Amino acid sequence: MAAVFSFPLGVGAIRLGALTLLRTQPRPLSGEQLDDAFALAAALTTTVLDNGRPGLASGLLEPDPPGEG
Repeated sequence: MAAVFSFPLGVGAIRLGALTLLRTQPRPLSGEQLDDAFALAAALTTTVLDNGRPGLASGLLEPDPPGEG
C-alpha cells in the first residue's frame, strides 16, 4: 500500500471505529473522493447506531414498540 486514509466513525466525542481506505498509488484523494469517504463514514456510523435498521438514528423511523421488532 502506498497511501492509507482513515475516517472516524462516531458522533461528537464518541468513537465507534474507523473507515480505513487503502490506495496502491502514493497520492491524495480527490475532493470528490474525500466527500464520498466522509459520506460513507457518516452512513456507516448511522448504520452502527441503528443496529442495522436504516433511519432509526437519524429520526426518520420510530423504534418498534417492545415485542414487535
